[in-house]
Amino acid sequence: MTVRQQIVNAVIVRLQTITVADGYSADLGSNVFEWPALNISPNKMPAAIVTDPGGQIEDAGVSGRLDHTLPLEVGLITRGASGVADIRALIGDVLGAVGSDPQWSTLAVDTTCTGVTIDVEEHEHLFAGAQIDLEIKYRTAQWAI
Repeated sequence: MTVRQQIVNAVIVRLQTITVADGYSADLGSNVFEWPALNISPNKMPAAIVTDPGGQIEDAGVSGRLDHTLPLEVGLITRGASGVADIRALIGDVLGAVGSDPQWSTLAVDTTCTGVTIDVEEHEHLFAGAQIDLEIKYRTAQWAI
C-alpha cells in the first residue's frame, strides 16, 4: 500500500473517532466517506467526505528520496435550523482531531490547515457545509507515492 493511501486511511480513521462519547460536539464518526460515488442522504448527516485531488512532488535533496505535498479536502455537511453553528463546531472537532497527531503516527512530516470555507443552502431543509483544506507533507523513496 502506498504511503499516500496509508495517510488517507489514517485521516479517515481519525475522523471516525469524532463522537460525543469521545468529547466532541457531534457524532460524525459513523459517517466518514472517501470520495463517495453517490449523494449523502439526510439520515447520514452530519457527514465528512475526504478527498485527495492532487499533489506536488519534488526532490528531497537526499539521494533517492522525494518530498510530497498532499492537499487533502475534508468536506462537511449537516442539516437543520442550527446548521451554521453545527458546522462551525464540526470544523473545530475536525481541526482538533487532526491536530492531535499531525504526523499521522510517523507517516507524515507535518500537517497544516490552509483554509476553511462555509456555505449554507436551502432545499426543503437548511443545509450547511464546509470545506477544510489540509496540506500533508511526507517523504518517500524515489518513484513512490
